[in-house]
Amino acid sequence: AGLSITEEIQRQLGVNHQEAEDLKVGNNGGGIPEEVVEIINQVLDGFFTEVKRSLDFYITSTTDDIFDGCIITGGSTLIDGLDGALQELLGTEIEVLNPLQFMTYSNSISDELLSFIQHRGVVACGLAMRKVSSK
Repeated sequence: AGLSITEEIQRQLGVNHQEAEDLKVGNNGGGIPEEVVEIINQVLDGFFTEVKRSLDFYITSTTDDIFDGCIITGGSTLIDGLDGALQELLGTEIEVLNPLQFMTYSNSISDELLSFIQHRGVVACGLAMRKVSSK
């Protein structure tokens, strides 16, 4: 959903990718403008519909009728209220994944970079943890 939101902000407001990303999470110094909130809500409505449809399909097509949690990742986890809206929609606990939670890393890494990695670096962290085999 994050990329879709960014692209829609770019399209509707005529800004570049980085400007759209900054607007999406309020990094423009003044919070998230109302017009951006409206764009985010438009995209999330479609996203939430698809998530709910997928979950309903999963529950009806398995013997597993319990859905007891959801973990979200990515830069869009920085969107204020996203986790709460998902929690309300799905009726279950929502957790934001922190890939650094069980890792050790240098104390010289800035808080800003750590936050960036925590929210946007999940795939990179996962790939870095893979065992490389030479066959």
